[in-house]
Amino acid sequence: MKMADPMRFKFLILVALLALALLGKYGICAAQEKALVGTTAKQYTLPNLLAAALKNAENIKISQEDVFIAEKDKSRALSVLIPQVDTFGEYTEFSSRKTSVGDAIIQPKSSATWGLKIGQSFTLNGKELIAYGITKDNIEKSKSDLNTVKESYLLTVSSAFYDVLISQKTVSIARANVKRLVKHKDSVDTRLKLEEVTKTAMFRVASELSGARSALIRRQNLLKLAKTRLARLVLLTPDFDVVEPDFVERFHLDQDLETMKETALTQRSEIKSLALQQQISEDTIDFERGDYWPKVSLEGRWIGRSEDPENDLVPEDSLSITARLDFTLFDGGLRTAEVAQAKAAKRQAVLALEQVANDISVEVEQAYLDLTTQQSTLKSLEDQLTFASENFNAVSKQFDHGLSDSVDVMDANTQLVTSELELVNAKYGYQLAIIKLERAKGSFLTIINKMIAQKP
Repeated sequence: MKMADPMRFKFLILVALLALALLGKYGICAAQEKALVGTTAKQYTLPNLLAAALKNAENIKISQEDVFIAEKDKSRALSVLIPQVDTFGEYTEFSSRKTSVGDAIIQPKSSATWGLKIGQSFTLNGKELIAYGITKDNIEKSKSDLNTVKESYLLTVSSAFYDVLISQKTVSIARANVKRLVKHKDSVDTRLKLEEVTKTAMFRVASELSGARSALIRRQNLLKLAKTRLARLVLLTPDFDVVEPDFVERFHLDQDLETMKETALTQRSEIKSLALQQQISEDTIDFERGDYWPKVSLEGRWIGRSEDPENDLVPEDSLSITARLDFTLFDGGLRTAEVAQAKAAKRQAVLALEQVANDISVEVEQAYLDLTTQQSTLKSLEDQLTFASENFNAVSKQFDHGLSDSVDVMDANTQLVTSELELVNAKYGYQLAIIKLERAKGSFLTIINKMIAQKP
């Protein structure tokens, strides 16, 4: 018995240590779980998202590289206007030295030649200067194209942002709808037990509740899809939330429709890009016509020589200047074809500018009408929701007192849900319509840059 006591004591000690280890493990796991539960997803406002989009978007980076390439094309064109400097050297080792009668060296053991050459060529009509001017216009065109890509991409991000907000609101509406129908089902179940309603009323409300639950699942999946799309556009992690911006009660239109169209035709980056393309096409015609003009080349050369052994017949260092005039008499129609292609490209640029100008005018008018429509219907939808909510409350109370049936309650609930969804779509559609109008006018990117600069 005395021997058993120490063994029992050791066993109890072992059990206690195991218990402490398990408690520590589960305590740490519980703390970690609590920390995870308490962790909040990162929240993004619209300016935050737009700033992240400008930083992370691949297509914007591609357009930025186009600007870089255009700038390097300018450097290439400038290099043609600067004289080119070359150095050269040559060393020859012969198998043997040869002499003539009188020991005159006709083949030395080795010889070396070296020198410096400066050359410049240009076309008499200034073709090289025309090319340099084209590259400068092409840089500005690439910048305008970059702004077009930014505006289009940021408008897509803004639309996706409001899609997430709409999805969040519709999920809340769907949850509230399920909650109301569950409450109504309980009321119908109670009255069914009292034989105040028929089983058909229970079947109807059960069917409506099942449909509402299915709608809630669909809304939740649409929310996930909307957030996934926004995360892909801005390259975010999936765990994020969006912050609803301040609602603009009434957007002040400081210009009439025709003035907006005129503003768009001067500010839109697409118009600026196509106007530059038209100018480039005109300059390209002059550039191609340069092949009809003579080309002048000037070259200065300094040459030094040495031989081993030295020979009195070896010329000394020399300096020379060469001028050359080249003119193509016949090229098989190449120059004519290239000029004709340049003229066709100019006609394309003119037509493209006219087409885009007409499209922009239609876009401005569509955005203007969309905004005014959203603005005028918003108050009516707010009143409609108020009436639908009061109607549902009144019908529900009547049902509780036996003054209306279950069908009336469900019809009033359907009307309430419809009013809520219409108001949500109109509210955020109105906010997005403001952005689309600014985009159509050509002031969208300026406003976005101000928003990003002022973001918290």
